[in-house]
Amino acid sequence: MKSNKISTRKYPPGVTYEYENEEGKEESKVIDFLNLTEETEVEEMVNRVMETEEGVIKEDELRNAISELVQMKKDEKITKFEEHKSLNPHTLPLTNCAINKNGDKIITGSYDRTCKVWDAITGEQLQTFSGHKNVVYVLAFGGKDGHTIATGSFDRTVKLWDSNTGELLHTLKGHTAEIVCLEFSSDGNLLATGAMDNMTKIWDVESGHEVCSFNEHSAEVVSVNFNTNGDKLLTGSFDNTAKIWDINTQEIIHTLSGHNNEISCAKFDYAGEYCLTGSIDHTCKLWNVETGDCIQTFSDHEDDILDACFNLVGSKIATSSGDRTTRIYNVLTGECLHVLEDHTSEVSNIRFNPQGTILATARADSTCKLWSVESGELLQTLDGHEDEIFSCHFNDNGDTIITGGKDNICKIWKAETLT
Repeated sequence: MKSNKISTRKYPPGVTYEYENEEGKEESKVIDFLNLTEETEVEEMVNRVMETEEGVIKEDELRNAISELVQMKKDEKITKFEEHKSLNPHTLPLTNCAINKNGDKIITGSYDRTCKVWDAITGEQLQTFSGHKNVVYVLAFGGKDGHTIATGSFDRTVKLWDSNTGELLHTLKGHTAEIVCLEFSSDGNLLATGAMDNMTKIWDVESGHEVCSFNEHSAEVVSVNFNTNGDKLLTGSFDNTAKIWDINTQEIIHTLSGHNNEISCAKFDYAGEYCLTGSIDHTCKLWNVETGDCIQTFSDHEDDILDACFNLVGSKIATSSGDRTTRIYNVLTGECLHVLEDHTSEVSNIRFNPQGTILATARADSTCKLWSVESGELLQTLDGHEDEIFSCHFNDNGDTIITGGKDNICKIWKAETLT
């Protein structure tokens, strides 16, 4: 076996190489370098990889790829974001927004029962998806090529659309109550949906067929999250529990019990080693995915946990709360590294940038604030909304932010220079 092509992935740092197996078929493998920094010794990392991949991957190409990743780390700069476009996309209230990986397209959903596709560079409206009979509540980009859009509605259906042509690909029926969460698997082959009927369903994106249905929760399913490999699904519910499912066997691996109130969010880390759950009981818990054991409980907040997330390499957790603060924790030690307190109202939505250098916090005070993850310093306040911001997202390169607010506005913010 010998590799034919090797390519780098910026965030999280890693390389992908393609090779022919013993049967002559082309395969690919990803090697993650989650702990890579600007101080990483290239030769040391090359030697470590070659111990297991010798005879498959070309050493000189690997060295060049790792050197490129280290240089990218050295070139990273924190810069200010400027408002690029302000969209007033719908006649009725905005419910959600999302940005694709490349950062060149945006989608918005609304009480007007439509989803609209926008050019993130020009602000031009590209498509309008009509057909739902109730509110379009959740949406996402996905599919194998990233051009498929999923819309989940209070009409109890999910629709899959082609973002380029506007074609309706499939209508996914089976839920008996409002759809409130959905997510594509990382390879784009599967879509998970959660609903007010206490059910979770997994769908084949290409065919539109239901793959399986999980009905072990006793209350609404409000969070669904695939692990990176796509073989496990994490669900969070108002029944105070989260569950880890084996997608291949369609069985529960673990039920994560310990919260004494509703789950607000549940997410895997990138490596799939840990997962977190946030709850209205004011705590966030960290769990070992393999054993199902709770290994940390973060209990510093004085009000509901509204959102929580890992940074991309899984070394830090951020939590936001109705107590008007956001906290950043060290995953391994449980230490609270920073308390971010500059907002005047609850923090409803938070996101790390792909580089892990900035944390964005969206607030009911109509601002989105950008914080230094290293120092906890407030870097910038994104002003311009006139009502609560309920959604903020980075694209995969970290040079674009979108914010969606109750003022019915979706704003696009661009970094002038970011590498």
